[in-house]
Amino acid sequence: MFLFVTVYALYSCSGILAQSCSPIVQYTNLTINGNTISNVAGNFSDCCQYCQQKSNCVAYSWYNGTCILKSSAQPLYKAVGYLTAVLSPNSNNTYSLQTSYNGSTFFNNFTFISYTDPSGGDVNYTTQAQAQSLGLVQVLAGGQVYIGVDNTTIVPLNATRGRAAVRIQSKPIYNSGLFIFNLAHMPEGLGTWPAFWSYANPWPYNGEIDILEAIYTMPNNQISLHTSQNCTMPSNPGYINGAWGTKTTDCFTNYTAGISGCSIEAPNGTFGSAFNQAGGGVFAMEWDRFNFIRIWNFVQPNIPSDIASGSPNPNPSTWGLPNAYFPFGQNCSATHFNNQTLVINTDLCGSWVGSKFPGGASNCSTFVRSNPQYYSNAYYLINSLNVYCKPNDPYCVL
Repeated sequence: MFLFVTVYALYSCSGILAQSCSPIVQYTNLTINGNTISNVAGNFSDCCQYCQQKSNCVAYSWYNGTCILKSSAQPLYKAVGYLTAVLSPNSNNTYSLQTSYNGSTFFNNFTFISYTDPSGGDVNYTTQAQAQSLGLVQVLAGGQVYIGVDNTTIVPLNATRGRAAVRIQSKPIYNSGLFIFNLAHMPEGLGTWPAFWSYANPWPYNGEIDILEAIYTMPNNQISLHTSQNCTMPSNPGYINGAWGTKTTDCFTNYTAGISGCSIEAPNGTFGSAFNQAGGGVFAMEWDRFNFIRIWNFVQPNIPSDIASGSPNPNPSTWGLPNAYFPFGQNCSATHFNNQTLVINTDLCGSWVGSKFPGGASNCSTFVRSNPQYYSNAYYLINSLNVYCKPNDPYCVL
């Protein structure tokens, strides 16, 4: 009898249990779409208790006197009047650091790509030895990594290649995981086209994910997918803190036919000079192998605390609405994305920039080659690039 009363008090006395049941994050005007276990009448303060009693409950929403218990903390969805909270994840759903591209060992897990730019840019991608000799790559005293563009040389207009720059690709290959790219500065300047992205050959059949990409005229990051046919994303704006705008939701890409994939625009300030003036920020991608890709852009000082503190177990369920949400399912199979290699590069001119530069691609090339002084700010200053995997995930890294 005593044992029964004790257990009953633990789960029925809201005052006692409320003290021991604390969600790790709460959201206003957001709910979790789907993944409902059950609905229970109660106040918002009661919902945490009810969730704790369910072995598979990890989050809950509340609306109009009802606790809505959830088996997943995603996808978040805009819903006026709803309150939502997330409990601590169990060990099977916790990300742990797998690969850290940092400091003096940053370039050990990268390959320098020195072939002709496939995007038609006016660059001369260098070998590692050339990049080091020209000062295009450096590890600074505090551990930050500098990757820049040549800003001293006038390149002859009849040279086969353009201005010296860097394109590096990861040696590890990924099929899922959490990727956090922390920058103090990104390349900016006339004709620049920086990107942090992933892809696999044969392209686009194994997919491309553009986590950070835009050109010098844009104030915001553009998050894109490029795939083979039969991959279309939902256009519902309730899932994202970004905007489809006039962009297509069909991710099929065939540049020859003028078909360029699907793109979501992140808010202004997530790219270029505004991003740098704010002190940098973070670009993060969560790739759940069979369920979704989510991407966030955070600008200083609005960096999630677990990223800012360097936690070995960051939790994207506490980061709020992503800028981009790409679910897999009937309209886009997860098999469109396989064996991704991470890429960091700075292009100059090229197919995209050339279409926007005053006077066109030819003028862009002439300007870039003749004016090295404009590229002193065309550099990355990388605080860290970390990749995290869930326990026993066979897909995360090959």
